[in-house]
Amino acid sequence: MNAIDQNININANTDIYLKSLIESSGHKTERKPISEVIAKVIRVITIPPIIISALLILLFAHNTGVFNSLSELLISVTFFGIVPVLAYPVSHIIPKIREKERDGQRALAFVFTILGYIFAVIYSLSASTSNGLKFICVTYLMSALFLVVFNKLLHIKASGHACSTVGPLTLAVYYLGIHALPVSVITALLTAWSSVKLKRHTVSDLFFGAFVCLPGSILSYLIVYVF
Repeated sequence: MNAIDQNININANTDIYLKSLIESSGHKTERKPISEVIAKVIRVITIPPIIISALLILLFAHNTGVFNSLSELLISVTFFGIVPVLAYPVSHIIPKIREKERDGQRALAFVFTILGYIFAVIYSLSASTSNGLKFICVTYLMSALFLVVFNKLLHIKASGHACSTVGPLTLAVYYLGIHALPVSVITALLTAWSSVKLKRHTVSDLFFGAFVCLPGSILSYLIVYVF
């Protein structure tokens, strides 16, 4: 066998090896549909910590009376936007959580989210904050608790993503006025579409997730403004 034949055989074997390696590792060379990429981007930018932080910053920037000072905004963003995200680096430290991979991260993130909301409620009720900020903090905590009731006790799957999207958008319309409605509706529809597109939730999941905001808001209103 001459040198040229040997090179051809080596190249052929190399190609076969690389192809088998790629297939065995589960990687695919074809590109994902653009619609799926867009859906993933929408899911990322509408995660609860981001969307609630954006709402709080908007309320502060538009002088809605929800915040009395910049420090109140920073503390609120810390509890709502930063504390829940801390679950992800912490999940890599705890062996049992790390072993469960994505499921473990999601479970720990929900725990951190509840803790952040509890801290926010304690802060808003103990400090000299406005009733508006108290209402927002209590509404988020009540909605999270209703999510637990629906998903764990009633065994009705309700989307936390839908709840944490519809809630802030509704508050945006309430505090910023009717001109915030078109953007809120479009954002809610895009979020719902991305969840269904990526098969993260069904339409039913999204409906009940959005519905959870209603009893949470009513109970919060009674706590803050009536009792």
